Amino acid sequence: MECEHFAAEVAPLLGGDVQYVGEANHERKLELLRGARALLNPICWPEPFGLVMLEALACGRPVLSYPVGAAPEIVTHGVTGFLCPDRAALVAAVDRLPELDRAACRREVAERFCTARMVAEHLALYEDLMRR
Repeated sequence: MECEHFAAEVAPLLGGDVQYVGEANHERKLELLRGARALLNPICWPEPFGLVMLEALACGRPVLSYPVGAAPEIVTHGVTGFLCPDRAALVAAVDRLPELDRAACRREVAERFCTARMVAEHLALYEDLMRR
């Protein structure tokens, strides 16, 4: 269904300066992120976690997304990317990328989503649940 939708609805809209690469393995994804100015992530459903956003931030790439699902928990608007209310704002945010510091993207994801912090917070949550 996704391939059919892409072929019918998306592909005809792509200009000659756009290259569709399809699904990328881990190595290819890192290569693409290294060469990117940002991750354009126009999710329209309540994504529960959004690993791809963390991967982009870990590579020092800001994230442009809608404020849907986990995006507001991952992206700090105006610091690590822009959370845009609609398509026009998402497009306009591309011109605002120079306002963002790539080192801040990397630093924030390392602080907020490091293994030690995530494990400690999960253990604290489980302990709290067990006490209840």
